[in-house]
Amino acid sequence: MQFNMMTDAWSPGGNANATTTPVHGVQARVPGFTRTGADPDAYYPYDPSVDKELPPFLQPDFRRAYLVNEIRYYDPDIVCLQEVNRVFFNDVLWKCIRYCGYGTLYQSSRGYKVRALRRGDNPLLPRHKGKIEEAEDIGNVVLFHKGRFVPILMPGKDLVQNLHFAHVVAMRDKITNMTLNVVCVQYTAGESKEAAKIRLHEARQTLQVLDALNRNDTDRAHMSNVICGDFNNVHDEEACVQLMRERFFSMHDVVGGPRWTTWFHEDAQTCAKYQKYYARNRECFEETDASKRAEREVAKYTRRPIGGQNGGGKMVSAINSEAEKAPCDAKPAVGQEDDCEPQKKEGNEATAMMVEEERQDALALRKQTLKASGIIYRTQDFVFYEPQTLALHQVLDVPEETHINEQQLLPCGKHPSHHIHLVADVSFTDVFPDVALKSLKD
Repeated sequence: MQFNMMTDAWSPGGNANATTTPVHGVQARVPGFTRTGADPDAYYPYDPSVDKELPPFLQPDFRRAYLVNEIRYYDPDIVCLQEVNRVFFNDVLWKCIRYCGYGTLYQSSRGYKVRALRRGDNPLLPRHKGKIEEAEDIGNVVLFHKGRFVPILMPGKDLVQNLHFAHVVAMRDKITNMTLNVVCVQYTAGESKEAAKIRLHEARQTLQVLDALNRNDTDRAHMSNVICGDFNNVHDEEACVQLMRERFFSMHDVVGGPRWTTWFHEDAQTCAKYQKYYARNRECFEETDASKRAEREVAKYTRRPIGGQNGGGKMVSAINSEAEKAPCDAKPAVGQEDDCEPQKKEGNEATAMMVEEERQDALALRKQTLKASGIIYRTQDFVFYEPQTLALHQVLDVPEETHINEQQLLPCGKHPSHHIHLVADVSFTDVFPDVALKSLKD
């Protein structure tokens, strides 16, 4: 089971100081019959100064009761949750989940090298300098049924390094003695090209960790992989999603259903709050990406002579000279005019083809119409499983489009979130695999 609870946006009690989510901002709407003199059939933005009572889906108890009821109904072996607020997890969630027989593993996903205060910590101490408040911290939570699975690998102890975008846990099945690597991801949000590159880099790092586990583990023949989470991709065919589809099957793609998994209202204020965490994730991308490191090395050691005679003159960095060159859209040189015009023509033809494809797609037209009014439809929640070792039996509780009110949007289909929860039934294809097939590390 995979579900983005959005508890950071809605709890505690709609506190504006703790509503910085790694996705776009959302807007709570309440029915008009709760206000005097308003249209009873319409929906209005929630206003604490006007509305007399708090909507039920904004109350932490409602969210906890909803999740507990869903877990009791489906009885899943593994549950992956994203955007779980630390205060909500400590005060409301974990005790009730433990009573259901589940173990809880929490890992902060706020940002790169972002540390949060624990309960009782003094923020004035030097060792707590730069840490964010506990109410501002969010994380990925992996729940496992204690009667069926035992965690044998946890980040920080076995993986040495904590990845802010991926929570990697290895689960040992008590019945079949198979190992299931569960990756709960929450990639960087953003609509820019740079954000898409960061998400692609994070997806590559996720696969790199899984490759290391599947190649170097002594029990790799009895191992399988599952990736669940919120990719925060803008387009359905983004590079980070396609990278995962090259090796894994997507549950949502196989079964069908709605061509979107999340819908929300835009909120510029929340997006502005997220920029400081986006800057941290961009710093991680620049430090760990191989191409960025190569650019820094080239800029450090490459020099070009300019001016003077007999080789004498000023030495400048090659990367600086590249930056000083005029782009193709600016005034080109005489020898570059012929190169720029075909590129512009190809760009215009590609743009025309994209526009024609969007016209043929009814859902794309609908998305454009809703985006003009501030409503976004996207497919960014996925459950990827390994087809060689896992078999998909069925996907449960996929809502229909008619169940979602376009005016209200939240809560969607009686869910206290703007994300659809995904529930899948998978099993191991072979519980007695041939060990010799995967005995070599290559």
